[in-house]
Amino acid sequence: MAFVKHIALFLFFSVCLGCFPGPYIEQQDYCRSEFAFEANITSIVAGDHEDKYGIEVKIVYKGVLENISSTLDGFSRTCGKEGMELYTNYLIYAMTVPHPDYPNLSLVLFRKVSDITTEDIKRMTEKYDCGCKINFDEWSFFPLLDTTSRPLLEPTADACIAPRFYCRRSAFCQKNSEGICTWGDLGVCQ
Repeated sequence: MAFVKHIALFLFFSVCLGCFPGPYIEQQDYCRSEFAFEANITSIVAGDHEDKYGIEVKIVYKGVLENISSTLDGFSRTCGKEGMELYTNYLIYAMTVPHPDYPNLSLVLFRKVSDITTEDIKRMTEKYDCGCKINFDEWSFFPLLDTTSRPLLEPTADACIAPRFYCRRSAFCQKNSEGICTWGDLGVCQ
């Protein structure tokens, strides 16, 4: 019964807070994106629900420059996301969203280039392994519950298990020399 109360409370806060991201690490955003690049924001057109950005791509880390549109659809404002600033450089993860008339390049994640470290770039270009699945043991997020009867996730060759206290930004899952997906951290923990 206590478990049901915890779940009900969790769902209530998720709905009230809206857009609750749940457990994730930045590698998951990188892997679901088609593109990772640094770009300058050259224009902003404010919309009712999301902004559209004009971009000038500076460096491409993932994808092909010729396939990156010069316009980018921002986040929906219903989730309370902040927008990007004009004439500012960002590291951007983006994906193409199918549209009947034209494909939209849609924002997945952004961070100001001034806040990016050399470890961030090294982690993105050398450590992220999109062939590794990342699993989260949701039972570990409820420390007051008796989870002894619940089976814990076991690591597998193609998946990492996120530790209970992990860092969204610095964490990564990568195959080691034996081909086993292994958890790691590199850089600032945020």
